[in-house]
Amino acid sequence: LMAPFVVVLIVWVPFSRSELGRAAYAAGSSETAAYMSGVPIRRGKFLAYTLAGLLAAIGGLFLTFFTYTGEAAYASGNAYTLFSIAAVVLGGVSLFGGKGSAIGAIFGALAFRTIGDLLFVFDFDPLWQPLFQGV
Repeated sequence: LMAPFVVVLIVWVPFSRSELGRAAYAAGSSETAAYMSGVPIRRGKFLAYTLAGLLAAIGGLFLTFFTYTGEAAYASGNAYTLFSIAAVVLGGVSLFGGKGSAIGAIFGALAFRTIGDLLFVFDFDPLWQPLFQGV
């Protein structure tokens, strides 16, 4: 539970307060308006993609730690794909960019996980759990 907050403190706080981090947010909202305002879009996008690659690598390491395997099979992370996107959207992050925060994404993931745990505790049928999580 502490790992996401440590990642937020180390990565997101400097990213959101730097010029390039704000450039990435501006490019996500409206690339044309950001360019016309003189925001360094290319460097901001480069930083955003670099940060996304770093966080994907950290996520892959955590998946390896939890599954005890380093196999790069399609099915090993398949169960997490849709849930991770839904959790981030639940936290207030726009799929089109420019809106949202890492704190909101973490709270969305915690809320999504809490819903899944409550469905398990109340003994819902496992085949019906994704339906209730989606609703």
